[in-house]
Amino acid sequence: PRAILADDMGLGKTAQAASALRVSFNQGRVKTSLILCPRSLLANWEVELRNWAPELSSLVMVPTGQHRHRAWQEVLGRIHVLITNYEQLLTMPEPLKDFKFNVVIADEAHRIRNLSARATKGVRQLHSDTFWALTGTPIERDEKDLLTILSTLAPYQFSSSTKGYVSPETLRARARPFVLRRLKK
Repeated sequence: PRAILADDMGLGKTAQAASALRVSFNQGRVKTSLILCPRSLLANWEVELRNWAPELSSLVMVPTGQHRHRAWQEVLGRIHVLITNYEQLLTMPEPLKDFKFNVVIADEAHRIRNLSARATKGVRQLHSDTFWALTGTPIERDEKDLLTILSTLAPYQFSSSTKGYVSPETLRARARPFVLRRLKK
């Protein structure tokens, strides 16, 4: 499944995603996953995974320098949950180009709303069976942002091209099956 969890801030998107990973792992559907998030949330994800999915092995991966590609190669397929920041994908590590994750989670998915951004291009190169986009930023704000996230999430169902433009109402109607949204109220 490919989906956007678009809850308001503070409603527990991280805990929900970690719990869903745990359930998927326990059902045998997930062996490898990648979490992308801003650098400031790396430690938070590590803590939340310990709290909500303690049986999953996890590792924060932010290798730099000449050994960066080798570091990725050594952990792929050996750790249940790899946690990294979007900056790792500005220049795609060679081992990630052909690796297929069971699940990729893009936290703060508004970071991939700009089609021409290098981080967005990197995310779009990843291979996965399942892709979840988490965003506390209201998705109703901008149709172009929503379209870019949707085309990253489900490229065969949503084109990132501005050709064949659909009305905002039509786009939102087509997006509805992909979006889980809770409001604080």
